[in-house]
Amino acid sequence: MVSCAAFQAVSRAEFGIGFAMAAMKRQIYLTGFKETDHELLVKIVKGAQWRQIKGKQGDWKEFVAMVNKKRGGTHSDPARHPVDVLAAFVQTFTKKEDVELVKRLRNWATYCSNQKLLNETHPFAKTPEQELVDATQSHPRFGSFYNFPSWMEGWKHSKRGDPDSPVKLVSLDCEMVTCEGDVKELVRVCAVGSDYNTLVDELVVPNGKVTDYLTSITGVSEKDLQRVTLSQAGVQKLVLDLLTPGTILVGHSLHYDLRALQIDHKRVIDTSLLFRDPSWPPSYSPSLSNLCQSILKYKFREDDKPHDCLDDSIVPMRLVHYRLEHAVSTLSLEFPRKEVNQGDLSKLFLHKLPSSISLTLLRSIFPKDLACRIQDIMFKNRGKTGSTVAVFDSAEEADSAFEQLEGVLGKDSAGYPQKTVSLMYPSGNQMRMAEFQVRKMVNSRSVIAPRQENEESQVMKACTKRPTVDDVVGENNDEPKRRKISSGTAADARCSKVVELEDHDGINVPQTDSTSILGRSDSSKKTPWANKYQLLEQLNDEDEEVEEGEISEGETKDAAERPGHKQIQVFVNLITG
Repeated sequence: MVSCAAFQAVSRAEFGIGFAMAAMKRQIYLTGFKETDHELLVKIVKGAQWRQIKGKQGDWKEFVAMVNKKRGGTHSDPARHPVDVLAAFVQTFTKKEDVELVKRLRNWATYCSNQKLLNETHPFAKTPEQELVDATQSHPRFGSFYNFPSWMEGWKHSKRGDPDSPVKLVSLDCEMVTCEGDVKELVRVCAVGSDYNTLVDELVVPNGKVTDYLTSITGVSEKDLQRVTLSQAGVQKLVLDLLTPGTILVGHSLHYDLRALQIDHKRVIDTSLLFRDPSWPPSYSPSLSNLCQSILKYKFREDDKPHDCLDDSIVPMRLVHYRLEHAVSTLSLEFPRKEVNQGDLSKLFLHKLPSSISLTLLRSIFPKDLACRIQDIMFKNRGKTGSTVAVFDSAEEADSAFEQLEGVLGKDSAGYPQKTVSLMYPSGNQMRMAEFQVRKMVNSRSVIAPRQENEESQVMKACTKRPTVDDVVGENNDEPKRRKISSGTAADARCSKVVELEDHDGINVPQTDSTSILGRSDSSKKTPWANKYQLLEQLNDEDEEVEEGEISEGETKDAAERPGHKQIQVFVNLITG
């Protein structure tokens, strides 16, 4: 009989062999990189930086310092190092979870390569529906929108299938709630077929504790979820089961829904990218509501009413049917004109401001002989960048300040005149360089709103002297408060001089009647009034493009429902370059 000691010795030996084999298997994923894998290795190293991975020779910063010392280099950017250096760092990984990251990224790279090869050698048949898919994918922003981080845990790929499989259209929409950590999680998913029959209409149990049901948008309350049992993984499987070979997914800003579902499916018709005109800026996309009113000639959602997830999945399918029934090449859309308040003509918008800049420094970029009040800076992106408004006494003075401003003249993504300003300033014992943008509030497409004789305008007329900041802040608790002016100059914007402007700065004010998408008069179309008390928030939504991407008209619902944790999004941005 085998003694107990001998049995234990054999068991230890078997365990040791198993552990060694597992280590060797993991090592396979850390070796065998080729020169063509440079882009993949850069993604892996950037991912390691974000996750603060340390190998046998420390983290990337420590490793590259050692390499630079030997080779005489100075840079630490992974993209500037050759394959052998990047691969050497990856091979120092020892932890199972770190090797797992490399494994997922290598498998993802192989998947992407195979899909690209299949699309080139076995393209989908050129059906009318596939032409709309191609039109969606030709949009300049498609690549960034649909570049999903599907190497991450929990993501699934749909099956491509035979390129000659019968075409099936499925339209999808999702609603999200906010959970702890500012995470957006699924709460409702709807899908309809080409004949508008309901395929999925399910409430979902969010992953995490809900902090905001966003009921004004989603229409979902805590009470609605009391008996719901469907999990995120469960609804993901329901949608995947719909994506059989030959399926084309339809939706509006569909990439947000797919990110929420964690499904990588790129054969899509996205109506936010499909309906456009060559004259539009690349960042602009029309809203689903405007498309429905302009093309289908009905209003499917009342103003200030919650979204109906089922309706939001039906309307894109109707729009796709419209495009299939009409000549695609002859349809064009007029870029909508945005209404601007008269008071906004005397303002300049400053954005992408670094956190270290002061109001005094900002005031110094404008001529001293022009009265200018810089409002408090609103910071976004975890306090890294901010924006504010410079208020002048008149539109003419605002124009003069912009013309005299030293900077590189250009236009922002929506066509507004803009200057990039560089400013040197002291910080401790050093001088720093701040670079930011200053833009006008109007462009050639702006519509100057007529001044209304409301209560506020009457107060402005009645002003014989300008009140102090403290007077303004304390005068009426029920009235929305302006931000306290911190530039040290006297006066609140309530008593700024209002200038009526006609054909100002070469801007031709169009007729008040609106034109529909097909060139016919559409009296039901109303231009949204700009709320000046929310000016900074509105401008931030339109112009902040640093880390979260541009927000266009067609993505307003997504700005409130964008899924995923902020840290995950930063990670994705890092490794996708």
